[in-house]
Amino acid sequence: WSLLVFSRPEKMMFHYDSSNGSNDMQAIELAHKLLRYFSLPIQDKFENVPCLQQNNGYDCGIHVLCNSERLASFAAHYEKIRGCPKITHEMVTQKRWEILHIIEQLKHKHR
Repeated sequence: WSLLVFSRPEKMMFHYDSSNGSNDMQAIELAHKLLRYFSLPIQDKFENVPCLQQNNGYDCGIHVLCNSERLASFAAHYEKIRGCPKITHEMVTQKRWEILHIIEQLKHKHR
């Protein structure tokens, strides 16, 4: 999985791929379709953003969650996407524990 984000103020599509660009072509294709749909220019409106890379084949979902939260918080404060700091390995680890905690709570709640 990867994350494609549209920033209305910047009129840009930003792509975050924690799996070394494995989704680049699909993201570019979708970005162009969305930009055309919104009648926005396509030229120079897509950016592959350098982001924290996963070191396995299964952390893409957690990376998408962490990047989404970081970007939403940054955009709410600064009204833009460009310049948002990268997530860290510690954030990914913390998010994994948060998800496991929620699962444990739900498991005990529904017994």
